Amino acid sequence: MQITSMAATAPSNDYFYPGSIVKCTTCHEEVIQGEVITFDHDSKILLLKQPSSCGKSDLNNVSMLNLDLVKSVTLIKECDAPLPSLTPLSSSKLYQRFNEEVELKTMLAKARDSGVSTEGINLYLCLKKL
Repeated sequence: MQITSMAATAPSNDYFYPGSIVKCTTCHEEVIQGEVITFDHDSKILLLKQPSSCGKSDLNNVSMLNLDLVKSVTLIKECDAPLPSLTPLSSSKLYQRFNEEVELKTMLAKARDSGVSTEGINLYLCLKKL
């Protein structure tokens, strides 16, 4: 994979920053250009946000590219804005949601073991969402 830059500074060969604009040419000669949403270094997966193909301004297309199958990547514009800080996680809320899910799965397993039909379980889950 060849990485070139049209921006003032070239990126490191192993990372793409969110907000940057890149243009990728796949091994099938398809050109995909968009804004970087995220990049996973270990799996070499790049997510790009593009304008909606249906023309609606409030929607976007998202492309997931495996960089092992990309011939070249051109950095059109590097992100100038600093990365936004992550919102803090509430560990008590996460623990509560975890416990609720464990209780639900345990209850569903007991229901299945006691002979409740699949339709009955699905009906319960549907009514629980209301």
